[in-house]
Amino acid sequence: SIKDEKEAIEIIKNKDLLEIQEVFKNYSVQSDLLNHFKDIIFYLIRENGNFEIIKFIIEKEQQRRNQQTHTLQQEMVYTELLFHSIEYNNFKVANLFLSKGTLIESKNLDSENVLEYLLDKEKLDRNNLLFILNKINSSVLITSDFLCSLIRLVAEYYLEFELVKEVFQYEYFDTHFLLSILTAYKNKTIFSKKDFQSFFGQSTNQGIIKINDKAQDGDFPLYCAVDMDDIEQVKIIMNYSSDNNIVLKLNEDGQEGNYPFLVAIYNDNIKVLLIEYAHQNNIILELNEKDNEGSYPLLVAVQKTNIDMMQLLIDYANKNNIILDLNKKDKEENYPLLMAIHEMERKKIRLDYYKSKFIDELEDINGKNIEMDGEFPLLQAIHNFKKDRLQYDYYKSDFKQKLDVVNNKNTEVVQLIVEYANHHNIVLELNDVDTDGDYPLLKAIYYGNIEVVRLLIDYANHHVIILKLNEKNNDGYYPLLGAINEKLECVQLLMEYADQNNILLKLNEKDHHNYYPLLGALSIPNIEIMQLLLDYANRHNIILELNGKDKDNDYPILEAFGYNKIELAKLLIKYADDNHIVLDLNEPNVNGDSPILNACSVKDNNAVPLLLDYANRNHIVLEFHVKNKYGQYPFLQIIKTQSVENVKLFMDYAAQHNIILELNGKDCRNVYPLLCAAKRNSIEKAKLIIDYAYQNNILLVLNDKSFDNYNPFTFAIKNNNVELVELLMDYSRKINTLLELNRDVPLQNAIKNNNNKIVELILDYVNHHNIKLNLNRKNNKGCFVYLDSIQKENTEIVRIIKEYAAKNNITLIKEI
Repeated sequence: SIKDEKEAIEIIKNKDLLEIQEVFKNYSVQSDLLNHFKDIIFYLIRENGNFEIIKFIIEKEQQRRNQQTHTLQQEMVYTELLFHSIEYNNFKVANLFLSKGTLIESKNLDSENVLEYLLDKEKLDRNNLLFILNKINSSVLITSDFLCSLIRLVAEYYLEFELVKEVFQYEYFDTHFLLSILTAYKNKTIFSKKDFQSFFGQSTNQGIIKINDKAQDGDFPLYCAVDMDDIEQVKIIMNYSSDNNIVLKLNEDGQEGNYPFLVAIYNDNIKVLLIEYAHQNNIILELNEKDNEGSYPLLVAVQKTNIDMMQLLIDYANKNNIILDLNKKDKEENYPLLMAIHEMERKKIRLDYYKSKFIDELEDINGKNIEMDGEFPLLQAIHNFKKDRLQYDYYKSDFKQKLDVVNNKNTEVVQLIVEYANHHNIVLELNDVDTDGDYPLLKAIYYGNIEVVRLLIDYANHHVIILKLNEKNNDGYYPLLGAINEKLECVQLLMEYADQNNILLKLNEKDHHNYYPLLGALSIPNIEIMQLLLDYANRHNIILELNGKDKDNDYPILEAFGYNKIELAKLLIKYADDNHIVLDLNEPNVNGDSPILNACSVKDNNAVPLLLDYANRNHIVLEFHVKNKYGQYPFLQIIKTQSVENVKLFMDYAAQHNIILELNGKDCRNVYPLLCAAKRNSIEKAKLIIDYAYQNNILLVLNDKSFDNYNPFTFAIKNNNVELVELLMDYSRKINTLLELNRDVPLQNAIKNNNNKIVELILDYVNHHNIKLNLNRKNNKGCFVYLDSIQKENTEIVRIIKEYAAKNNITLIKEI
């Protein structure tokens, strides 16, 4: 006997009908032992097997069925085989199953009817659709599950739109329903209104698609079409409903609590079509109903900053005597006024991302060019490079324009909400917070929309509402702290409002990053805002926090000595003196920066004297040896940026406090003080460094190169500074350290500059120290020393080179 269907399939493969009949006879094949031939028949259907063979096997099973009681399993097997035959468009076999009593309305093991099954398999096409509809004639198989799946697949372009048209344009009829009507008419049956609706209603008429029925997931056809933003499918549903006197349920909820009009607002499409349909069918659209997330049409329109959509809702509400709920909240506690301001955040974040990306790129471009100034941040890069400055200015202008557009549009949204509220005597919630603890005034300030801040203050005054000024959100942020980062006018508005309403602003409150107003004013920097804070503090007897540190360990005096902030530093020091506060001066931030390092780094010769004077007056010994993350330290930075007088002042302070200066320390670009002085072409600074080295028995580094391949001697030659060349040669003799003259071809650089004196000094130096120069060494451009001297047409240098070559038995290369 045959063990299973797999074995049976192998046996009957490639056999004709007679051979298969012989197999069934010889093997005594029993269908109940082979799952009623399900897999065998399915194999033959899939492989487009011979119809007669399929018919023979089906009839064998039919004979057995006629002899035994049918089971549900047997019926399900035939249903699945019917579905398979239609799936493979084998309608001849399908008709055979139908003729054997299998119902086309049956469902498979997954409780799907044949249309639902075909959609699930993505095998529905016009041929099998019409085959099915022609067999059933009624709409019994056109379920909402089928329609919703079909609508989604068509909208996603998996199936053709023509299938939807076929479904809705097919002429369905229900024979049983028609006979019931005729019988009732013949018998002159009298029905009550309730009986009539029950007996003749659309729910019993299988000649009409139940267009309003919900699918198992809670959705329904109109909702799906709107949700998929497919206006053509929406139109075809509306046309079908009109043709069949069905009123669509526009306010019915889908599975997520959404309803068609709300979804149309989300998609910003089809809403006008729904309004027109509602008007034609005397339906009042629901405007205040929430979905599962608490969203409703006005809130969504505000979220999209869509003024036209908001106006559409307001006009519809007014026309239909609906009062829009302006204070209703979603699950995150958002409401229209707060949402209008929240949307500034989303758009500003996108712009800030664009800005941040631009700055990162600009820093990458300029970072390698500014190591000698020690000012790695973008600001100094912009100062030093005109092209990048222009690019940055263009970007700032473009960014400001985009931000202005965002702010202006959101201002219009807020104005529209306020005007509607005033017109309908609705008092807006101004102080309610969302789940992040944010409220309208805080968010308006945070995103720098001064017009909305004015609107909120005016509205609050008009309705005698006291605005929250000191309430923090979940990040510890509050209005004054936000205003500091935005505009002077915003700070002034808050202070004026606070005074008018007897509210004392908290000036020392910190957010979760330990950031507070004074630190913010110094970070921006803005001297006018800082002066406002100082004046407000003095008027209200508030002592400002001057030494508080944020999460990056930044604090006021550290910020005050940052770029271009010397006037702020003066103000801060005066306030500290007036209030007998001693400022912290030595604490580094997370980057290793300190007040003295910042003061030495800025190109302002007033910074270092101011800080040293304050330190002396308050008996503070400044820390000179701490390096930041770039390896920069105060003495290196003061050589880079400050005047000779400030360098002397710095050295005097070090001597007074028994501090030995670091002379050979290198930053991350391998720059050290003597090299920096040489690059700056400052003989005075170089002398100060060398004299200090003698006095303190420090051996200076002479030959180490920076990342741009220069050392002090090569910079001196590059700058044509004879005095500096002599100074370095003299120092090298005294410390018995030879200058490297072959590696970087200093002689060639002197020749290139046409400097006879430096050429003579180099040759005297090498003769005195018995150094043999490689006159045939190529420079980085592939040129030789002697050729350079000829090309410069300097006969004196040519003579000197020839004499040196002859004296040292060097054969000069005259050609490349």
